[in-house]
Amino acid sequence: MQRFDPVSNCRFRLEIDGNDMARFSEVIIGAATTDVIDYREGSDPMRVRKLPGLTKYGNVTLKRGIIRWWNAARQPRAKPGRRPSKGLALPRDVRIVLLDGRGADALRWLFRGATPVAYHLSRLNALGNDTLIESLELSVASFELHK
Repeated sequence: MQRFDPVSNCRFRLEIDGNDMARFSEVIIGAATTDVIDYREGSDPMRVRKLPGLTKYGNVTLKRGIIRWWNAARQPRAKPGRRPSKGLALPRDVRIVLLDGRGADALRWLFRGATPVAYHLSRLNALGNDTLIESLELSVASFELHK
């Protein structure tokens, strides 16, 4: 009989447009929710049908020790044969890969249309000795889980 242990959440990596990026100390994946639409035709019995409505995807927050990456994340990237556009970066595909105990890929989330929307910096404290952490928040158009 084969044994299946739960996957730990402490080993993961991030890929942007297929390129392996630096490691992160924390990734927070926002909730995906689907609205419910109450529907009843006039000839239906006195009860409501529940239909799926719009699906909304929460933001993804990436955290790591500070290395000044907000400006780089916001830089527009040119498509082949085109000049870069002005303003925020073009939407990118972001993949978060959870690793198993041996370091092999266990689960993958593919976030499509990721665009930077917020930057946060941990508190500055003259009495502390904590690592300065920066966070980049990404809005996403959709995501898929791949095993």
